[in-house]
Amino acid sequence: MKVAEQIIKRYENADVYNQKGSMRIEFDEHRDIATIYVGSLPIAMIRDIEIQNGTYMSMMLITAQDFKEPRLWKSYKQKLAKAANDAGILVLFTRAIDFGFGEPQVGMMQYDVDPIYDKLIEIAKCSNDDVKTAAAVFNDKGELIVMSYNQFLERDVWSSPIHAEKAIELFLDSDWNTSTGPYIDWQMILEPCYECLKGMIDRGARRIIFAARHKDKWNTVDYMNLRNDILVGDIRDKNEYHIRFYKWYNEKVNKFMEV
Repeated sequence: MKVAEQIIKRYENADVYNQKGSMRIEFDEHRDIATIYVGSLPIAMIRDIEIQNGTYMSMMLITAQDFKEPRLWKSYKQKLAKAANDAGILVLFTRAIDFGFGEPQVGMMQYDVDPIYDKLIEIAKCSNDDVKTAAAVFNDKGELIVMSYNQFLERDVWSSPIHAEKAIELFLDSDWNTSTGPYIDWQMILEPCYECLKGMIDRGARRIIFAARHKDKWNTVDYMNLRNDILVGDIRDKNEYHIRFYKWYNEKVNKFMEV
């Protein structure tokens, strides 16, 4: 995985973590996975996933746990995410990666709207897209599965930024996802587009929450028809649950969107 080594080089050149020998990579040839460590702590994994028949892309999972002073770790992870995007790698954050180094923080596991928005704002700052937004998905036990943000990759297969929700959908559909659905709760900063909204419904969404309206250009005929069908109850999940789709007020998001 030369790409993992490229990321380390970009990361170290960014002077994020400048202690000599502090960052290293371990390769698991059987699973074709690269694990990135800061000191003795594993903070990320990289592997290739199939997104279409015969088409692959590299994906990085970064742990959302903070092991040291939070402000420092936010900076480390944001710089690492940027280095990955610059190398053409799709980035997601997870509550904890199964390295065998302990349980994830309780606050990061359970669904609680406003604290999750705090985390989504932090993650949205990683974005190299003009539109700064992020999204999260939870299973029917209220456990956080992954979070992501709008990101642009220099790849022939993507001619435009990958939306946060689309990045999550790519992960959920991959063989790297070991969680079990249904993926009922979706939360995002910015109101989703038609394709992302449809993708969430296709994956079992029952509640979709956003905190800021998108631009009028995203209010396409398909989007408005789908949104209206949800609001009047014409669209339900496979268990006939009504899908809830609504705006949530969050002062921190409002301030973030003003910047």
